[in-house]
Amino acid sequence: MSQDTSLLLGLDGLAAERVELDVEGCPVVHVVTADVEAARCPSCRVVSTSPKQWVTTHPRDVPYGERMVRLAWRKRRWRCRNPECARGSFTEQVPAVPARHRLTARLRAQAGGGGG
Repeated sequence: MSQDTSLLLGLDGLAAERVELDVEGCPVVHVVTADVEAARCPSCRVVSTSPKQWVTTHPRDVPYGERMVRLAWRKRRWRCRNPECARGSFTEQVPAVPARHRLTARLRAQAGGGGG
């Protein structure tokens, strides 16, 4: 992973693995989760150690200069093994891209939708 590219991207909790251009010349930034708290069940707050599968999401983000940038976030779906928790599984989330959001927090703020 490139720490420099992750710093340039500026999305806390995410690390850039690589950047490539799609067929239209748009940069695609492939990111992974870089926050251990992302494995914490949002319901019971217990950290999971039981991965279930990998999923890839494509949250929309602000442009970089004049260019649109596409994100490809490869993240884990975890099993919650707490017998007292009703949640069976959950995907990683970070404050910059909350669960079930299709936009980064900064794009939501820029569009007038607030940060969360």
